[in-house]
Amino acid sequence: MILVGIIGFIFLYTIINTLSENQGSKRSYKRTTKSTISKKSSYNKPMEYTLAYLDADGSISEDHISVSRCRSLLEQLSSTYDADKDRIGNATVAMQNELKKVGVNEKIINLLEGMNRIYLGRKANQTYEQCGAAYIILRKKSVSHSEAIIGLREFLNK
Repeated sequence: MILVGIIGFIFLYTIINTLSENQGSKRSYKRTTKSTISKKSSYNKPMEYTLAYLDADGSISEDHISVSRCRSLLEQLSSTYDADKDRIGNATVAMQNELKKVGVNEKIINLLEGMNRIYLGRKANQTYEQCGAAYIILRKKSVSHSEAIIGLREFLNK
């Protein structure tokens, strides 16, 4: 319970500071994520394939189980966060890239699964990008993947 309180405090404090410092960054964030995906995968394939392809560092068949898993997670996340699959996929790649900048290597599939575990149902006024930003902030504070997901789930589902 103390961990949840600490995570809650860190979450609120850093979100407020981050938002006040980076007011105009949404536009470049979206542009960066789309170009990141298109540079790494020259295929014009569905988002689920592109994410599985990036996770596999290239060669992967279209009927591979990770493509099916990404498809399922994108469908679940798009109904929870009221966003389309491309938006969620782009934001997830941006999350992964942001984590890599600070030396945290997390697979796309783990990020999707974690973000899918945060909410117990559909939430109004909460975007996938906002939850992703909160997750990144916690990970930058040396919180593990599991602790970040559990902490966000407990804090945001109150």
